[in-house]
Amino acid sequence: MDTKQQLVNALAGLGSTITEAMDVIEGFVPCGHPALTVSNALVALDADDDAALAQQLETVEGFIDHVSENRGVAAYHGIEVELAGPKADLFAAIREVGALMQTAGVKNTQVNEWVYRSLAALDSSDEKAAEQLAESPAIKAELL
Repeated sequence: MDTKQQLVNALAGLGSTITEAMDVIEGFVPCGHPALTVSNALVALDADDDAALAQQLETVEGFIDHVSENRGVAAYHGIEVELAGPKADLFAAIREVGALMQTAGVKNTQVNEWVYRSLAALDSSDEKAAEQLAESPAIKAELL
């Protein structure tokens, strides 16, 4: 499995880990640091720099453990995402939002929550991915 696919899988794992924390801890949406990490990793997927991709992978994997340990939820490692159909469309939308976050910042908790839940949807049924995708235009508008 190439490093890009490992990074996509890890991003879905981080999304799943954070989503579980948001579901069990009322009012919890992580600070901007994990969102910046996700945004940076999404942008790094455009590069063909294996060292940069490996560094992003290590950082994302570290955040999975950090959230798990500090919020008492499962650490979602080992997820394997197949980007086809609605999941591929959703991931394209997530990448667009990630690029917008590079310039607009990561302080919008509504956007951050959408990104985390959308990444988690990559590991679920296609219906969930399609639901998350339907919210994409409103989320992008938050960043413009």
